[in-house]
Amino acid sequence: MKKIFTFAGLLCVSVSMYAQSVKISGVVSDDMGPAAGATVKVKGAKTGTITDLDGRYTINADKGDILVFSYVGAKTVEKKVEGNVLDVLLAADVRDIDEVVVTAIGIKQEKKKLGYTTQQVDGAEIAAHLHHWSTPPLDAQSGSGTPPRTHTLDRDLLRRRLASLLEAGRQFNGAPLTSFRMGRWDLKNSVRPLLAEQGITLDSSVCPLRQHKGGPDHFLAPADPYWVDGATPDGTPLLEAPITQIPLLRPLPALWRALIRDIPRRDAFHFWGALSANPFWHNARVMRAAARLHHARGGKVLSIFWHSSELMPGGSPQTPDQRAADAHFEKIFSFFRWLRDRLPVQGVTAAQLRAEAPRMAFPHRPSGPGDW
Repeated sequence: MKKIFTFAGLLCVSVSMYAQSVKISGVVSDDMGPAAGATVKVKGAKTGTITDLDGRYTINADKGDILVFSYVGAKTVEKKVEGNVLDVLLAADVRDIDEVVVTAIGIKQEKKKLGYTTQQVDGAEIAAHLHHWSTPPLDAQSGSGTPPRTHTLDRDLLRRRLASLLEAGRQFNGAPLTSFRMGRWDLKNSVRPLLAEQGITLDSSVCPLRQHKGGPDHFLAPADPYWVDGATPDGTPLLEAPITQIPLLRPLPALWRALIRDIPRRDAFHFWGALSANPFWHNARVMRAAARLHHARGGKVLSIFWHSSELMPGGSPQTPDQRAADAHFEKIFSFFRWLRDRLPVQGVTAAQLRAEAPRMAFPHRPSGPGDW
């Protein structure tokens, strides 16, 4: 009974506090215009929101509270609440990338004190994505006809193309790239050792419930990360972090794979028997259902992806113009807001996930046929 009264007393205090709060709204901008996706928080509280496509936000706060505005590539700004409208112009953060980085647990440290590579800054990361058919060094077949499968390429040529990509990324980024995805999901077991050999510590080339004719078989791959054989030259093991695509019913994939021998028909499973949070594959309702079901099944990682061209006006059939691109952005932001409000989530980059992985008890690769 004492606990109940204590809770009730706290609830009354909370109600009285919220009664004094006001709704603050405004626009967050930087030197490029509206800052879509900027974070707005009440300092010292858990209250927060993000700006929409036009940089607009609305948040409840008390007069006298401090609002903290942060955005990738901009200096964090703190403003005192004095009225109902608060617009903010963010200045670019031009500090040297080597000066301060954000570690996997969100604590700012000097780069020289960190024990792992630091390509992630302010919650973003530059990773490697190999188009193995068009990355230098080129040969007579480059750019002509259907791109070859990775396992059919000369192994030394593939190794040199991967090294070329990673070196270009290192020069641009100022630090080695340690996260990777193969173009067109075209990663077979025979190719994976090249990744660890080049210093990759996390791969995300596996798309569960898919199998392409002549290509890799990822059909029975699990949705959560797992450790695979292979290690970098310094002994760091390789983590496979598949895209989160899950079956409606757990027994379905094994049953479908056993019954259907025709590869295109088998691959069609993902059209009717799978859920994911990909905004270009599914509508918002399916995206939310995928997140809920994955969480209910004990999933630890929700991996979401899309191709950059899908957000460019004219870059894909789904995005013919700016209006379509804005709609996609709003769909993605709305999903992330829903995810933040409904499930216990924490956003991380691939490198941050790899840094946390030893503490997350991921299994070694489960048994089963396939190139995952």
